[in-house]
Amino acid sequence: MRMYATDVTLRAGVSHARATLPDLLDFVRHTGFPAERVTTLLADWDDAPTAKTTKVVLRRDRLAD
Repeated sequence: MRMYATDVTLRAGVSHARATLPDLLDFVRHTGFPAERVTTLLADWDDAPTAKTTKVVLRRDRLAD
């Protein structure tokens, strides 16, 4: 309540990761950043509805062209 009453502003909304995804992937590729360390759950695509935690990474088979 103290922060609210003083001068802190919280803005929340949907992020648009698609715009920065190429730069992020390039960063991971070139720096060796251990991206798996920020993943709390690796789940199959079909398990997505029940895979609820902080950071979920889903895997699935490649889609046919």
